[in-house]
This record gives sequence, structure tokens and C-alpha cells, in this order.
Amino acid sequence: MDSSKCSHWQGDKWVPYVKGGRYKKWYGNLDFVVNWRDGGIDIRQNSSSTIRNEDFLFRSGVTWSDISTGNLSVRITPKGCLFDNAGPAVFSDNRKFYISSYLNSKVTNVFLPIINPTLHYTVGTISDLPFKEPGQREEEDGSQIAASCFEITKRDHRRLETSWDFEQHPLIQQETSSLEAAYDCWIEQAIDDFFQLHANEEELNELLIDLYGLEDELSPRVALDDITVLEDELDRDSLEELDDERDDLSDDELRERFLEDDPDDALFKVEVPIRQFLSYGIGVMLGRYRLGHDGLHIAHPNPSSEELAPYEVPVPLSGPESNGTEQFEIDDDAIVPLMGRDSPFSDDAVHRMRDLVRLIWGEETLTENLNFINHALSVGRSRGLVNDYEKTMEEWLVGDFWDWHKSLYSVPYYGKKPIYWLFQSPEGHFQVLVYMHRMDKYTPQRVRQDYLQRYQEWLRREIESLEAQGEETLSTDPSKRLDTLRAAAADCRDYDAILKDVADQQIEIDLDDGVQNNYPTFGDAVAEF
Repeated sequence: MDSSKCSHWQGDKWVPYVKGGRYKKWYGNLDFVVNWRDGGIDIRQNSSSTIRNEDFLFRSGVTWSDISTGNLSVRITPKGCLFDNAGPAVFSDNRKFYISSYLNSKVTNVFLPIINPTLHYTVGTISDLPFKEPGQREEEDGSQIAASCFEITKRDHRRLETSWDFEQHPLIQQETSSLEAAYDCWIEQAIDDFFQLHANEEELNELLIDLYGLEDELSPRVALDDITVLEDELDRDSLEELDDERDDLSDDELRERFLEDDPDDALFKVEVPIRQFLSYGIGVMLGRYRLGHDGLHIAHPNPSSEELAPYEVPVPLSGPESNGTEQFEIDDDAIVPLMGRDSPFSDDAVHRMRDLVRLIWGEETLTENLNFINHALSVGRSRGLVNDYEKTMEEWLVGDFWDWHKSLYSVPYYGKKPIYWLFQSPEGHFQVLVYMHRMDKYTPQRVRQDYLQRYQEWLRREIESLEAQGEETLSTDPSKRLDTLRAAAADCRDYDAILKDVADQQIEIDLDDGVQNNYPTFGDAVAEF
């Protein structure tokens, strides 16, 4: 078999690379790519690299992490992936679902410590597991249940913008007239999937425990916190506590606990999907995503005029009925100011986010929707604290988004890899987000001329206006504002010199070099990791 031609990513330089990862069942941990230019020529020419088992490359299989501190968890990989020792795999075109049901069951996890008491799950260890041939009905049932687990977990995975299969944010896919109603609809769907996956896993355990005659040794029970979907949205500590008492609850009572919206008792972290929505909104502004369309829109340098052209959006986009259309404009230079109320720019992220919420759910519920966003962010800010803390969308975007974005686009042991870069003055009075995929050698110059220097001119006018009133006559608030404006002006003067030096270099980034090689070339012009 010619492994250079068997990938459905054929012709791509970068192909998916399975390397194990955290505890995750059925689907996921698809975080890496590898350079497979010309059939992997760079790897083949590296004397320290070896490509093994080429007949199995790019085939769909069942993979796991070779090192684990707990139970084994296996996942089904899609076609087109490479794998290595850190993410070994087994292959069977016709039995991968049944194999995954066995390896994810309690039966396997009771056998493994007997075969290998270490935490190292090699291919040899897995091949030594006792495997009892099921009857036709048992295999069909096990395969169908495992396929359902796979589909549920894949659906959960693809709603995340870091997924290669990302479509749209789930909150805008609900046909509702308000954001809170969309959240409620999504919660119901997510809970249905969670409980179905939980029931599936317990049913698989029961089937396999019976097949292996281990009824007296094992229980099919699966802990709620062992279900690997909604990993960020559900409070895992609260889930573990709930599991201890679920035998005393009816199904309806258990579901009600999942729907609890009191921040002190809620299992769902309402702030998580709201932060994810705001991140999606930033991507829409910058052209990474397109309202009403699935997947990525622009994720490459030098987009065409057609890709950047304004497009029609039904208004409201997610409402039950449309009242016509409006044009949505993609940011023309991939630079979005992030300064909030003290921003003189019409394309500031805070201003545009409000308009985006209006486009999606309509003018009539705009205030209600913004209040719900503020509520969710406040709940997140107060979590674990004694006192409540009010957090507005503006405060979160201006003060918290960058740190959250760095965390979102990070891989354990491999660092942070943000796709939106923060050009920020030393004291943070001036900051803009730049979409790295659309950057060119003139981007820093645009930041300086079209944003920093315009902001400096706005500061000058604001300062002069307050000074003209007579400093000694200013009340407390205007006096404090004058001090803030003067500090911002001094900060921007320092930053102008920094940014001029970087702009004069006309740095051209190579996306293939990655964030961690490209980002530092901009020095003090960008915020620290």
C-alpha cells in the first residue's frame, strides 16, 4: 500500500496525528497534526525517525493513551490519521465498535491490572487481554451501543471551536427569540445526550459482565463523573457528590438536579457556553467563521475579495421568523480594537458584539440578551467566592478574553497557541486583537497608523477638552478621568516607539512555523504569553 496516497487529506502538508492524551472515551483527543509533505519525506529523511506499520496509516482504528494514571479509555479515530507509540491503535474494519465497547468496559479494567500492574498500556498489553468471542446477537448489540456512544461523543466534540469538525456555536442553532431560551434548549439537548451516553455505558457493562461471567465480581454501574462529555460545562466536583446520592433519586429528580440554575447548586457552569459564544463572535467579526454557515470561512493568508465581501444575514438569524436581511461586514484588516467604552473605534469588539447579538436574536430582546450574558459572566467570576461580583460583557472582553483565549488554544506540555494575537501597550491602555491567519508584513504598520495614532489623537482631544474646563474646577470623577487619559497618552507614546520599530522590520510570518516561533518575533509589541 502506498501510504502517501491513502489519506482522505491527500495532498495536504499537515495531517492529523494521534498521540494519546487525557482520559477520554469514544471520540476526541484530536489535537495534533504532523508534516506529511510529499508522503512524509521530511520524516523519512530524519535519521532519528522511523515510520512503522505503513499499511495501517490513515485507516480508522481504535486508539488509547499508552500511559495512564487510571482506567483505560479508548477512542475511535476517523480515517486519515497517523498514529505513534504514544497513541497506539488496533485495527479491524468490521469490529471496531465492538472492540471499543470491550476496551471501554469495566471488564477490561479489571483484567488490565492483573496482566500489567504498571501504568503503561502497550500494544502487547492490550493484545494479552482475554477476549471471548461473543455470539452474533451480543456482538450486534455491543456494536450498536458503542456506535451510539461514538456519535454522542463526536457531537459533543464538534460543537467546540477547537474541533476540526466544528460547525457553528450551538446557541445560535436553536430557533429561539432570546439567548436565554437558546441556552435552555441547548441544556435540554445536552442533558439528553449525557444520560443516553451514561445509560449506554451501563448497558455495555452489563452485556460484557454477563458474557464473561463476572456478575458476582462486578457491577455495571458507571459514575456520573466518568462520562467524558461536557467536560468543561459540568462542575465535576458537584457531579461526583451527586453520584453518591443518585440511588435515592428518581430519574425525574436526577434530571431536575441537572437543570438547577441556582449558581450555588447548579451542575452546569452557565458562563462556559457564554464565553464560548463570545469567542465565536470574535471569530465571526474577523472572518474565521461566517454567520449561518458551518465550519471555517477564512483560515488562510490573503483571502480573496469575494471571501471578505459583506454578506446577507436573515434578521433575526436564530429567531423563529425572519424580518428581512441585513449585511454583515467582515473586518477589513483583521484588526479588532479591544478597549470598550473608551474606544473611539466603531469596530471595537464590544460595540460589534452588541450588534452581533442583535443580528442573531433581534432588537426586541437585545437588552434581555445582554443582561443574560452579564449574569452568566458574573456567575463565573463569583464561582468559589464568598461575595458575588458583577461582571459585564465589556469587562470580560477587555480584561479577560485574552487570557481565556490563550487557555482555550493550549495543549498540555506543548504550550499556548492563540490564533488571535494581542498587540498591547506596556500598561494596557491600548490593545487590539489581530487574526494571525490574515496577518502580513504590513499589519503592525496598520495597527500603528490606523489605530494607535488615531487613538492618540482622540486622547489629545479628550485631555484638551477637560483641561479647558480648568483643572481646579473639575469634580472628582472628571479629575480622575483626566489622570487616566494622561496616563494612557504617556503609555501610548512609549508604545508608538515600540510599534514603529516592529513595523519598520516588515516581519513576514510563516504559518507552518507555528505560534510559538512566530509570536516572539514581534517582541514588546505584543502581550506576553
